[in-house]
Amino acid sequence: MAERSRELVALVEAHPLPPRRGASGHVLDDLALASSRYAIAAERNGTSDLWRVWLAIERERGRTRGQSIDSLSPQGRRWLALWAFDQDDDDALGVDAYAAFLERPGRMAPQDTETLRYVRALSRAGRLDEALATLDRLGPRACVETCGLVAELIAAGRAPEAVDRMRAVVHVYDDSSFAWAHLALALGATGADEEMRHALRESALHEPLDPRTSMELALATLARGEHLNAWCGPEGPSRDRSWVEWRAASGERLVPSEDPSPHTFGGDLLELPDCRCGRRIRSVFVLDVREISLLHDRLPRWSLVPLLACADCVDWMLRRDFAFEGRALRLVGVHGAFQACDPTPPVAPLSTRPARLVPNLPDEQGFADWRYTQVGGVPFWVQGPRRVRCRSCREEMVFVAALASSTGFEPYVPINNDSGFQYHFACNECRTLSVLGQWT
Repeated sequence: MAERSRELVALVEAHPLPPRRGASGHVLDDLALASSRYAIAAERNGTSDLWRVWLAIERERGRTRGQSIDSLSPQGRRWLALWAFDQDDDDALGVDAYAAFLERPGRMAPQDTETLRYVRALSRAGRLDEALATLDRLGPRACVETCGLVAELIAAGRAPEAVDRMRAVVHVYDDSSFAWAHLALALGATGADEEMRHALRESALHEPLDPRTSMELALATLARGEHLNAWCGPEGPSRDRSWVEWRAASGERLVPSEDPSPHTFGGDLLELPDCRCGRRIRSVFVLDVREISLLHDRLPRWSLVPLLACADCVDWMLRRDFAFEGRALRLVGVHGAFQACDPTPPVAPLSTRPARLVPNLPDEQGFADWRYTQVGGVPFWVQGPRRVRCRSCREEMVFVAALASSTGFEPYVPINNDSGFQYHFACNECRTLSVLGQWT
């Protein structure tokens, strides 16, 4: 082996790679090959310390940080950045690597919680304006990232700017407790107490808040001499309470039928739009709500309701809103960043098969069995309860169904990677359909 630094030799000994078949010599004989092998292994292992070995090899080669980062794949840059953010003293490396990933992300869209780490690292480095420029490039759909910089803007004496940015976010995410809560924090910092009260009440209408946000709100209202509940009204939805409610009203489930039925699996009864990935959205089931007593009284203007999914991308992670125009369904909004398309061949067309409704019984643990699609009743929320409001009239929507993977039907359509549900809500007056997912 050629002479190498003791630091590099020690790191390779501590983090060896499996020997290559038919190869002879030491892994460090060829530094360029060693760098490539460690980069591939580190990318496959995510945030492992194999990145430390790769960095030492790159230093031994005399390469600059920019040259080293440019040699990585988009996912390599992403994982290097996340590993660096996990270290105590490597924000600069993480910032450079993640900036390169954002510039050329490849097939996978940046994830909001990861981009939040990047903009917070910029802020810690005294580069708040650069962090805000990143938000500007992402646009108002950058909900989590914008919320994450509200405290930094307030601390920098720029609370009015925080208000403006959060108003743009809640215009897109008007059903997000997280967004409304951070608008409330920004409004409170400007002294707009009445508007803060309104934002807190809106926050309480949707999903429960995370502990950190709840604590920030509690401190902000205590500073005004009041308890948080006096500002935001009744307690928001509780997952434990929603599970109790579900057991009392678990609805029905869809199973294959040997006889003709008003409800179907697959088929082309309705004209469906393309997903943003370019492939056609699927109607996994079609329900005739006129034949479902649990739904007909609440949706008298509806006849057929499709249970929708795109089997070819991960837009299922986002809320999608549809509007009916005759027998055609139009995609009117997707609330979140674009997600990567699955490169595998599309799921086969779904030929029409009859489906029938049977009682929806809980599993052995008393919870919903997400092998089966639930129709009517109360939704079983996997992550946390939501109050879903129509984007048009702002009234609370009617829960129609929780779409699961198509157990018992062929071809099999996996929903949420076989985890959780796609919840379907309808507005009777506006004839709009909203779909949002939760998974484990």
